[in-house]
Amino acid sequence: MQGRLACAFPDTPLAVLAAVTAEALDFFSSARIRHYVPVLAFKRASQRLAQRPAEPEAEGG
Repeated sequence: MQGRLACAFPDTPLAVLAAVTAEALDFFSSARIRHYVPVLAFKRASQRLAQRPAEPEAEGG
């Protein structure tokens, strides 16, 4: 899931992707029906990343 999120949000740091992925999976950790958890967790993580404010551009010199 983190790889798919990295493709969808290429400017997002890997640490942020990892944290959002973990949070999304943890949210569904007590789900009784596990079959759809990956799909639901990906959707939740994608929505969360889409709502994040843009990272400021690093000033290169």
